[in-house]
Amino acid sequence: PPAPTAYEELTRHPEEVALFLRAMDRDGRGVGERIASAVDLRGCERLLDLGGGGGAVARGLLRAVPGLVVESVDLGPACAYARARSEAQGLAARHRLFERDLRRPLELEPAPCVLLSAVLADFPAPERALVMRHAADCVAEGGTLLISERLLHDDRSGPVGAAMLSLLTFAAFGGDQLSADDACALLAQVGFGVVPLCSAHDGERDLVVAERVRHAR
Repeated sequence: PPAPTAYEELTRHPEEVALFLRAMDRDGRGVGERIASAVDLRGCERLLDLGGGGGAVARGLLRAVPGLVVESVDLGPACAYARARSEAQGLAARHRLFERDLRRPLELEPAPCVLLSAVLADFPAPERALVMRHAADCVAEGGTLLISERLLHDDRSGPVGAAMLSLLTFAAFGGDQLSADDACALLAQVGFGVVPLCSAHDGERDLVVAERVRHAR
């Protein structure tokens, strides 16, 4: 089985888990709303939020898209924290939580839209490929896969925020921030191609929108 991750180690220390999830929620403020403004989700009834953490991005999406149901997937402590926050904000009816390890097959009903927000960079390359494969398996026929990350330039020289975050990610989890080329290569491995790449303002997450590649017959 996969080795325990830093996230799994955190579960042994409830106070540190809560502190970490609060920090993730602060970092995720406004992200869901920005995704909803960049991608037309009005016809999407259900979105899978893989690695949803404390749920800030999911709640932003729920506020921005009336009628949308978000199903967030993460380890147990994150799900418990996200559930409590969504209940407190009156969003629990549209925010479902599923306890899963993204490195293993997720066994969830495919959804028309699947989101990986600030998730892929946390994993070393082999595990990142597994996470991407499992995410692709969750995209319904004709659906969309979204990657929300602070992307590095292709030469990895910047921007400064993404480069600093890359150092922190490597130190904490053994991961690394992605460049746009990295994201495209990962998507190609699971049969997806980039539709648009929405570059962010400084300090915000970029957004990659991808669909399955349709091969000519």
